[in-house]
Amino acid sequence: MMVGKALIVDRVQQYKSDVAFKTLVEGVNENLYYIPRYQRKFRWKLEQVQELIRSLIRGYPIPPIYAYRNRSGQLEILDGQQRVMSFFFYYIGKFMKYSTAIDFREIHVEGKTYKEVLEETYELMPMSIILNPDDNIEEQVDISYQNLPIDLKRKLDYTNITVIELRWEEKNYRTNDLQVIFKNLNRMGTLLEAQEIRNGVFDCAFYDMLRVVNLYNAEWRNIWGSMSASEEDMEFLLRLCTVRRYVDFIDGEFIINEYSGRYGTWMDKFSEEAVNMKKKEIREYEDSLLRFFHRFHVNRTVGAQKALLESLYLVNEKCDIDFEITDTLIKKIKNSKFADSTRQGTVKKGTMIKRWGDVYGAISGLD
Repeated sequence: MMVGKALIVDRVQQYKSDVAFKTLVEGVNENLYYIPRYQRKFRWKLEQVQELIRSLIRGYPIPPIYAYRNRSGQLEILDGQQRVMSFFFYYIGKFMKYSTAIDFREIHVEGKTYKEVLEETYELMPMSIILNPDDNIEEQVDISYQNLPIDLKRKLDYTNITVIELRWEEKNYRTNDLQVIFKNLNRMGTLLEAQEIRNGVFDCAFYDMLRVVNLYNAEWRNIWGSMSASEEDMEFLLRLCTVRRYVDFIDGEFIINEYSGRYGTWMDKFSEEAVNMKKKEIREYEDSLLRFFHRFHVNRTVGAQKALLESLYLVNEKCDIDFEITDTLIKKIKNSKFADSTRQGTVKKGTMIKRWGDVYGAISGLD
């Protein structure tokens, strides 16, 4: 059987480097190794950090760190941020004083060392690590980095940590490959949600705007409710921007473009285009979201009602109607034809068009 010429193998090259412990942690401090904002929060407890360091001191194998070179020339960590941060805490001899997890979206390192930013952002406490007796030692030993004997410190400083850098010769494949790689690297642990993967693959100025809105806009938080650990709220903001781009309203009818039947694929397509958006266009999407939020005058969160929220957004964005979103309006919509369209599924093209039309009819008085 002849293999087609279009078949491409080895699209991703893996370059394995053995990086000395001190080189790695000093590189983190100088922002040569970048722990991106889309990564999950650092949630390891002090005991987990201590156990990792005991393994390091005893020479046990440490899983490799996976990274790729970003546009700023930094090695952006795809997998291994919990280990890297644990090494760094050990190196500086400090750890979180309270159980608060580190949210990398709060870390802004421009012009500062990583240690300085951590100390400014979080309250840290001194950290010590004790090596308990075993067959090789007869008593407890303090193995905190600053207390290591000089010969052992030198040995540790030159202990190699494996870093695997991923590179692409064909840049066109990078986005799709990163999605697969994210899934594979996290398959054995707690699986990443679809939006967590997008946050990594499509890290760009547009996504920065969505993060800021999601984190800090009070009107949005009143509408949606509490922050979602799985990035569900961030994903929904992306969903609104996606329908804004690909849905038209012509002669009283909603028209869907570029839709293949899967919402996730639709949002991925939009995200690929968003990577190259200019500031002016990003601001237009932000203004659109803020105008929508400002219409809400309700007494309870409505984040669980995604189909309703999406429909309200499209009517607000595409139809020339001035209206306020109140508890009374929401009740009216729920008692209209909209109730029937939501029972028939939410992602079929015809159902979506009907649902949006029902909400438009309820608001405009045409139902």
